[in-house]
Amino acid sequence: MKLIHADIVYSEDREHLAVHPDSYIAVEKGIVKGIWPEIPEEYSSVPLTDHGDAVLIPAFSDLHVHAPQYPNRGLQMDLLLSDWLDNCTFPLEAKYADAEFARLVYDAFVDDMIANGTMHACVYGTIHTEATSYLLETMDRRGIKGYVGKINMDRSAPEDLLEDPEESIRATEAFLEKYSGNRNTRPILTPRFAPTCTRGLISGLGKLGRKYEVGMQTHLVESLWEAEQARLLFPECSCDTEIYERAGLMDNGPVIGGHFIFPSEEDIRIMQKYDSYAVQCPDATISVIAGIMQTGTLLDRGNEDRSRQRHICRSSYRCLHTGCPRCAAVQTQAIL
Repeated sequence: MKLIHADIVYSEDREHLAVHPDSYIAVEKGIVKGIWPEIPEEYSSVPLTDHGDAVLIPAFSDLHVHAPQYPNRGLQMDLLLSDWLDNCTFPLEAKYADAEFARLVYDAFVDDMIANGTMHACVYGTIHTEATSYLLETMDRRGIKGYVGKINMDRSAPEDLLEDPEESIRATEAFLEKYSGNRNTRPILTPRFAPTCTRGLISGLGKLGRKYEVGMQTHLVESLWEAEQARLLFPECSCDTEIYERAGLMDNGPVIGGHFIFPSEEDIRIMQKYDSYAVQCPDATISVIAGIMQTGTLLDRGNEDRSRQRHICRSSYRCLHTGCPRCAAVQTQAIL
């Protein structure tokens, strides 16, 4: 048990901000026991940390971040998404085959997350198991709650970033087995996006999702180019999101779709059906000239209330729902 004194501010929900000036918060084993203007008698002997008139807020949450892209932030922002991947991101990600390079970058990445108050995160690694394992272990050891994914790709990328689909599935399963019992940071399935995955690879990931009851993060309708490529490569599917639904990837744990800029009505319907999470990334998608997710419109259509009514808790680490009383919930910009 510990007590902290400060001006305490947090959001109760989308519409309400709770403000407790000059107050005391009691925390035991990571659970807030209460907030009071004066220290209750029963807590009078508890050690107190006094921050004076500083403002105390919950830690930040980042539901879509690429750790390997940390060194190239701000570079070549004049390119469209496909060109930016080919000219900037893929060449950088190939360097994570070097475990020492990965350690240097990921140590700096985690240091900066913590220094800036981000203590919940859903993070993309690369295809490289050793490097991604180091990232997950480092986050877990330093107390960051969330998920890390080993990316899966077997087409439409440079040769040194392509995986044999069977080997990709084997490596991903070993990754799941090794880290699913972690205290803070756990694995999540991470097909990069539909244009870089064959049917066989996505189908194999769906089987792993069901076997290990693990969720998925990916990019959904991120750009007009990506959405069109998904339809061309999976013509049996009416939209990007249906690809993952058909593979059985939508109902095993949290589903986190990054960007979600150009959804069709069917994309939105499927995301609603599985209480999935659409995460806006406005700085990134403005920089690569893609667009901005219509967060307000999605929320105003009643998606948030519908999700809360249908929510079923999947335990403190698998459930990301903001309103669940049982969960160490990670916040998001839009709940579908």
